[in-house]
Amino acid sequence: MLLTKKIIYKPNELELNILNSMAFSSAKLWNIGNYEKRNYKTLGFSEFPNWYDQKKRLKDNFWYKNLPSQTSQDVLNKLQKAWKSFFELNKSKGIKNPKPPRFKGKKDLFNFTYLNNGFKKVSDDTIKFSISKQQKEYLKDKYDFDSKYLSLKIKYFSTIKGNIKTIEFKPLKNKKYQINVVYEIEDVALKDDNGNYLSIDIGISNLFTCYDNKGKSFIASGSKYLEISHYFNKKISHLQEIANKQQIASGKKYVTTTKRINNLYKKKQLQLNHYYHCVTKEVVKYCVTNNINKVVIGDIKGIRDNAKLGSINNQKLHFLPYDRLYDLLAYKLLREGIELIKIKESYSSHSIHVE
Repeated sequence: MLLTKKIIYKPNELELNILNSMAFSSAKLWNIGNYEKRNYKTLGFSEFPNWYDQKKRLKDNFWYKNLPSQTSQDVLNKLQKAWKSFFELNKSKGIKNPKPPRFKGKKDLFNFTYLNNGFKKVSDDTIKFSISKQQKEYLKDKYDFDSKYLSLKIKYFSTIKGNIKTIEFKPLKNKKYQINVVYEIEDVALKDDNGNYLSIDIGISNLFTCYDNKGKSFIASGSKYLEISHYFNKKISHLQEIANKQQIASGKKYVTTTKRINNLYKKKQLQLNHYYHCVTKEVVKYCVTNNINKVVIGDIKGIRDNAKLGSINNQKLHFLPYDRLYDLLAYKLLREGIELIKIKESYSSHSIHVE
């Protein structure tokens, strides 16, 4: 089972300079790859460049070489996934005028990830991370840092009991970083079928409508998600409209988001993540309390493309992160030995509830 440990870390001055240098390189590499994708015809490419093409072609690029090779490949892979999401949304017509992935700002920092061959745990609380040769030369000249590795001693590393797969560094404000450690632990054995079941119908305002086979039911409301999304989307849209007009008036070819807008996106995501955890935790708690060992939930894949619920509700369906909720619910239930079973269902008034 894969789990994620999130650590908020305030590095010292030298550590911050090193992390920022790599995060800056990550943002620049994103922009290089994004420019190719946006302008592939003008650049003379015969087809839209995919991740595999870009990682080979850009391996000698300055910003690519500023990061460990697999870290650079991961940046380009994130970009590929962002474009894939854009194409899918554009094809499904579930969201009106979806925007392609944007460029990072001139001074922006961006996430970067170490795969398991790019770091080594040298003690319970210390992990050392490899630094590319080019980055090492820059750090030596700029900060008199002469090492092939960045060693971070963080007490929370000692709480991770499993095989670490990846470590992502996400720049935050106030000179802090969120470190996302993905690690693997042994799967918990599933409990035996005891005849107690929970069925979950998926909706919008009522996100999860849950029924057990003893006749009890409860609702995990989706109204909080809609409130958070509406509040932040309205503010972001207003500020982005202003920023777009200002940047176009100044002759800028590609508009970018502002620092204020980026902070709103981050606040929105933090609040939504908290909501996702609360909703799924409520379901798991009910199952444990009522000795339920199996949960059945409808799989809405494909339903959103075919559902005729009106443009507003179609957009709500496409924005709701059902895959994220499935994954959270599955892993939380599995930690209790409870099995989550997806069932295919065609669109009907019973499979998607629009209130």
